[in-house]
Amino acid sequence: MNIVRMKGSIFKSRPQSQHEVWEEFFANAELLSMNHVTEEELEILRDFSPLGVITCTGDILYILGTIRWANRQKPS
Repeated sequence: MNIVRMKGSIFKSRPQSQHEVWEEFFANAELLSMNHVTEEELEILRDFSPLGVITCTGDILYILGTIRWANRQKPS
C-alpha cells in the first residue's frame, strides 16, 4: 500500500462523533489486516471505545500500540 493511500485510510476527515470513529475503525478490514489486529485486541479495544476523546483512527492505533507495548512488558 502506498503512503498516500495509507494516509487516506488512517487520517480521513474527522467523523462527527467518537462512535463513528470507532465504528469506522472496526469496519475497516484493510486497516485491521494491515496492522495485524487480533481478535483479542479487538475485544480490548471495544472495552476502550466508550472511554476518552477519540478524534481519528490514529488515536485508536495509538491505543493499540500501547496495549501491545504493555503485553510485551509482562514477565514470562
